[in-house]
Formats: sequence, structure tokens, C-alpha cells
Amino acid sequence: MAFICTASTVNARGENTVAAWGYNGFGQTNVPVNLGACKQVDGGGNQTVALRNDNSVIAWGSNQQGQCNVPLNLGACTQVTAGTNHTAAIRQNGIVVAWGDNSLGQCGNNLERVGGRTNDYNSVNGAAWVKTKSLGPCKLISAGANHTLAIRQNGIVAAWGYNIYGQCGVPAENTGYFGIWTKSALGTCTQIAGGANFSLALQTTGFIAAWGFNGSGQCGPANERVAGSGMYWVRKSLGYCKQISAGGDHALALRADGRVIAWGSNTYGQCNVPQTIFNCVQTAAGFGNSLALQSDGLVVAWGLNTSGQSTVPTNLGTCVSVAAGDFFSLAIQGTPPPTNLTASNGSFTNQVAVRWGGVSGASSYFVFRAVNGSAAIHIGTTTSNTFTDFTGASKTKYTYFVKASSMEAGTSALSFGVTGWRK
Repeated sequence: MAFICTASTVNARGENTVAAWGYNGFGQTNVPVNLGACKQVDGGGNQTVALRNDNSVIAWGSNQQGQCNVPLNLGACTQVTAGTNHTAAIRQNGIVVAWGDNSLGQCGNNLERVGGRTNDYNSVNGAAWVKTKSLGPCKLISAGANHTLAIRQNGIVAAWGYNIYGQCGVPAENTGYFGIWTKSALGTCTQIAGGANFSLALQTTGFIAAWGFNGSGQCGPANERVAGSGMYWVRKSLGYCKQISAGGDHALALRADGRVIAWGSNTYGQCNVPQTIFNCVQTAAGFGNSLALQSDGLVVAWGLNTSGQSTVPTNLGTCVSVAAGDFFSLAIQGTPPPTNLTASNGSFTNQVAVRWGGVSGASSYFVFRAVNGSAAIHIGTTTSNTFTDFTGASKTKYTYFVKASSMEAGTSALSFGVTGWRK
């Protein structure tokens, strides 16, 4: 029996501070004291990777395969992701860089390798894979256990790495010298999620596509499998969805109405979505547990809890995002943006009334306005959840945004916009 070591790190709340709990055998939940504010975090097998607010990347936890050896010349990045023993990031120019275990090609082809010794299959000695030629600029990445997904700038999904179950694609989709599968049959996609041995993508239609191992129904039922050589499922029965997550052998999706749905293996109750959760804005999936973030900033977890990964720390503050490693959970604490914005549409001759749902812990709100796609400008501050704009031009449509501010947790990101105008 393996020795189970658990720990949780919930630092004093501030703007975008990382919290971690669950299995800590390799220090993956020991959040660095000097980490600072972060905009994204992700968990792998036994490592954690974070993207700081200054766009620099840091990783901690197991480094047996060099998965925490962030390349020195990586530079500013826009996203990070972690697999079982490999880690990847997107540079600001859209180029994907990966490091760590590459024994199954999950980082890249040797033609893309930079640094390290010629006989290395991992980055213990400083190797990294820069996927300039094989992918070109990308918008999003997601690591599965031993494979990696990306969405190119044109919205088409690409995949590479371990493919014994078709989690990257079928032979006809493999192109060129670099071992890249191109999932053109899916059309353009807006999100991706890599599971243990399966993959998910959110199509622009709002439907979920899935491919790879389906032993627990994590891809979908037989009647939703698409005929032809693509060998994938389109989950139309789930309806329109806006966010996806892939775990060990289960999957989660967030429907347009804020409800969470789950399917696949339910060995640990990871698909038993609590009836008490509501109005969710994000999900995350670990090996055998699930997490959801509600619009009020509260985190809910369920499923496998052998290492405390589903026991949300009682001192966890309001959060703006969640993530999961195999047996540990992560969140970024901060002030969530306001939701449920409304604005009057021609109801008044000399004003526009803007309203929103209050944010727990917020002491003030900053209101912004934009017109014709221009940058939003700050037009006022209020302590209530209403604001009246007297300064806009008549018969002009404006888009309004709001930020919530808390003395304890900092200022939120901009809310979604709402259109309003005066007579």
C-alpha cells in the first residue's frame, strides 16, 4: 500500500492567490510563498504549473521527468497545462512549448527538440520541444495523461502523443513528419480537454465532440457516434454547453443555464453532481473527483476523496477559477466578476440605468463603458449594485461592464458586457 501524504495550502487571500489541497507526496500542494498573483493554474500527475499575472510560468511538485524544469528562455505566455509527467505552455506569439516526459511523444518530435542530451526522452537535462513548424500559432492547449491537444488559430484541433486508444486521432488524420493528428472533421472548436486516454472538444455549435477510449462511456453512447473514418462522438443529447472538463475516465460539462452534467465512470461517485449546486461558471475533473465553481465564488467538490482532494478547505475564500491534478485540487482565490447585468434600453431620455447581482465580500464596484467595439473606459464607482449613467450621448448604444472590488481579495476581472442606450 502506498503511503498517502495529504496537505492543503490556503495562503492569506489577496488578488488571485493560488490554493491547493489533496495528495502532497511530491510537494504539489505546497504553493510557493513568493508565488504572487496568478491568472491560471493546472495540475498534472504530481506537479502543478501556474501562469503568473506578469505572464511568467512557474511549476512545482514532482520533477522526476523534468516536468517542473520551466525553460529559461520560455518568455511571456498566455496559457499553461499539465499532463501525467509533462507540462506545456503557449507563448504570447502562439507557439507551443512542452517539457518533461516525452517517451510517448507527448511533448513533440525530436526534430522539434531544443537543448538536452541527444539520448534524452525527457527534460531532466534541459530539453524542451518548440512546436513551431508542426503547429504554427495556437490559441489553446490541454494535456491529457500522455497526449496533448491544441486549437490552432483557425479553430481546428490538433493532437500528438500516446494514441493507442485513438485519443489523438485515426491514421488518416496523421500528417507530416511531426506526428500531429489534425481533427478537421470536428470543424472549428472553442475549447479542448484532455482526459486519461480520451479527448473532448467544444464545437462552435455548442455541442461536445469526444474521441479515444470509451470503456466507461466517457466519450458517449453508441447512438451518438459519428459514422465514417473520423471515429468520434458528438454529444447532441447534452444540448448547448459552454465549458468542458476531462478526468481519468469521466467528463464534465457546463450547460448554458449554469447546470453541471457528468458522464463516464462513476466508480467513486464523481458523476453524482450534487443537487445543491447552482449557477456554475466552471468545472474541473481529477482522476476520480469533480469540482465546480459557482457564480458566487464558492467551490464544490465530490467523488474520490482518499487524499482529501474533495474536501474543500474551510478557510478557502471566494474563487475565480478551479483546476485538478490526478489526486489533488487547485483554485485561484479572488473576487469573482459581477453577473446578471442589465441595462435600460431607451427607457429614459437622459440616462441609462445599469444593474447587476451583488458579489459577496465586495466593498465597491467600478463601472466601464464602451462604444462600437472601442476599449472600455471607467465612468464611475459605486458601493451599491446599481449605477446611473448620465453622460452618454442620446440614441447611442453602449456596452457596459462592471468590476467588483474587495478590500481582502482585490479587484475582479471585467464582467460580461450588457448593451444599453438612452432616448
